Amino acid sequence: MTCRRFLAAALLASAVAIPAQAESPRTIRFSYAVEIGPFTGGEQPAQIFLPLAQTDEHQRVISREITASIPGVVQREERHGNSFWYAELSEPDGKSVSVRVDYVIERRPWRREDLDRIPDDATLSPTELRQLQQYLDSDRLVPVNHPVLAPALEEIRRTAPIEDKAKTARAIYDWLVDNLEYKKVGTGWGNGDIYWACDKKRGNCTDFHALFIGFTRALGIPARFEIGFSVPTDRPAGEIAGYHCWAQFFLADKGWIPVDASEANKHPERREYFFGAHDANRVLFTVGRDLEFPGMQGEPLNFFIYPYAEVDGSSHDAVDHNVRYRDLQPPGNDGT
Repeated sequence: MTCRRFLAAALLASAVAIPAQAESPRTIRFSYAVEIGPFTGGEQPAQIFLPLAQTDEHQRVISREITASIPGVVQREERHGNSFWYAELSEPDGKSVSVRVDYVIERRPWRREDLDRIPDDATLSPTELRQLQQYLDSDRLVPVNHPVLAPALEEIRRTAPIEDKAKTARAIYDWLVDNLEYKKVGTGWGNGDIYWACDKKRGNCTDFHALFIGFTRALGIPARFEIGFSVPTDRPAGEIAGYHCWAQFFLADKGWIPVDASEANKHPERREYFFGAHDANRVLFTVGRDLEFPGMQGEPLNFFIYPYAEVDGSSHDAVDHNVRYRDLQPPGNDGT
């Protein structure tokens, strides 16, 4: 297969095929309930945007049922292919909106077992580079080639030859696991702000992967951000308190490679696993940063995992959500 045909297939599938692995898929019933409002004022209709879980090579939305107090439509933004539910509320003053999305989702582990294979020296053509350019450009809080990155990049360059992209990505991953602390204390963490994370050397998954993406892009390796929810493994059902995010980077000879540096920091015994793997205990919702959607008037969204509402072009903060899950196929049971 030519490099161009390989890239096109990889981009369409969002990831390349993987070899069989010992881990089992996980099938869950997943519920995302939202209450928005009450709205105050509003000369124009209020606009409501709700992210939707998506199907890709490693996740299948088996069923989805949307129940809402007002009519809405499912739409798609073109830059990353994210799906979302959109609704407008006329004369919003004093009104609230409730939405509930019930899913059955199958998630399969994704583990690349070919990372030690000798690269085939494939290169990307100018056309292919243009296709990947958004994954090499800066985001608002993830600048490329900013001086704040220089000291860490100098350390990373000393540990891996820059011409070997796979080893460079691994050196970035190791630097993050060794130098950052998963710690949600004080203010500033959780924004995926590379300036803050470089200074404080701590944060959550958003901060870890902002740095991973910023470093890889600065060294010419395309990388992208994904966000969803971790699904607990210590109980078969319950509430999910917060989001989780992770990353992928792109190699011309191998396609997209999964990475989860924050999980590796939290679970040192799985450090080798999370370079080149995403486990099945997660649900993907959206891809990318600085997101804009048709009809949105406010600033681009830093990332999109929680509901977003606008009134007269300004964000509306009275938004509550509740996320719950129940295992339909317990972890470790492959159904055979």
